[in-house]
Amino acid sequence: MNLRVSMLALGLVLTPALAATPALAQSAAEIAEPAHKTAADRLANIVAPDSDVPILVDGVLKSLISGMVKAEPEMVEFDAAFPGLFDAMKTAWRPVLLKAAYQSRPLYRADLSQLYQNNLTTAEMNEAADFLSQPDIQRFFVAAKSKVDFSATVADALAERDVSTESVRSDVGRAGTAAAADLSPEMEQKLTAFFGSPVGRKLVALNSKKAALDAKWVNYSPPGAEQEIEQATLEAMLTHIAKTDPKLAAAMRKKLESDGDLKKQKR
Repeated sequence: MNLRVSMLALGLVLTPALAATPALAQSAAEIAEPAHKTAADRLANIVAPDSDVPILVDGVLKSLISGMVKAEPEMVEFDAAFPGLFDAMKTAWRPVLLKAAYQSRPLYRADLSQLYQNNLTTAEMNEAADFLSQPDIQRFFVAAKSKVDFSATVADALAERDVSTESVRSDVGRAGTAAAADLSPEMEQKLTAFFGSPVGRKLVALNSKKAALDAKWVNYSPPGAEQEIEQATLEAMLTHIAKTDPKLAAAMRKKLESDGDLKKQKR
């Protein structure tokens, strides 16, 4: 299990594929203004709020189990021998992944804020934040994020390679298509009007740079997180197996502890 799949600090604004105008770097004088950074931080917090973390982690877990079924036949055999093993592992992973995601979120938002500072004016960031913070727009994006299928991202991680920008964009693109299918005429008109405006088009123009940031933070693991999830995985497996075959679980634990793969339990 590779923790990188958990670090999808997407907080994505799932924008329609509109023709984009080039984003222009802002002047050094404007970037230096405190109000400029304040506006960028506000926009980053709206685009990637902490409230999204459970939605994204649950999406990752769902895709992770599906990916393991396809990529790791030995785990499928274990689950068949001990029904409910995957569910036990998912339950054990969730708090670890939530903790790691919350740790990385401020770092991701700092990068996102810098992207906005470098490419949007203060007025543009405020206009975008005002639009994206509207309750109906927030509800739409929360629904869209819940539809993200992380299969491409998970496939990269399970193959023990860096998650690519292309995989991130592929997963987000499918979610955007699914969300668009549920749009009411009124919401479609509202989104099209904004993302067709000068500010909206500049946001769309930043999609490729934002996807690169997303991939960067997908591939980030907070210090100690890898070890924490490895231990949580082994403990969940052993605890579940012990319910039906305590002797096997005890033998597995003894071997794992002897090999140094599992911390010894306190007696």
